[in-house]
Amino acid sequence: NNCYNLSYFPSRWKMATIIPIPKGHNPSSNPNHFRPISLLTSTSKIYELFIKNKLTLVSDTLKIPHPYQFGFTPFKSTSQAIMLFLEHIHKGFMKKQPSLAITIDLRKAFDTVWVNGLLFKLNLLGVPKNLIRIIHSFLTKRAFQVKFNN
Repeated sequence: NNCYNLSYFPSRWKMATIIPIPKGHNPSSNPNHFRPISLLTSTSKIYELFIKNKLTLVSDTLKIPHPYQFGFTPFKSTSQAIMLFLEHIHKGFMKKQPSLAITIDLRKAFDTVWVNGLLFKLNLLGVPKNLIRIIHSFLTKRAFQVKFNN
């Protein structure tokens, strides 16, 4: 509770151990053929869940998530997104209108997020300052070690 009141995410909770897991059956030395699994302390995970719940409450109150956002949204699924997509195509087909779809595959989104831009946007959206400071503390000065073959 003190961490939240002080808008702080302790450094030792931001230390991760990365375990590379092979993506396929063939062993490879290419780093792109591994999926990094990040291990954090239990305390860090509990605090992250607490912050996530606070952020979800704020975003729901401010009506921040777009109604068509399905990722990382409670009670929404891939199946619902596909059904909505097909419904739009069907409506266009019935009106003899063409349908257009644009898809985006974001890779390493967490690793490449523009932190200052994100914080600026959260401020514009009306997210409380203490929560913005915690998110800043959470996203900056992270550390990790890679554990490969013990």
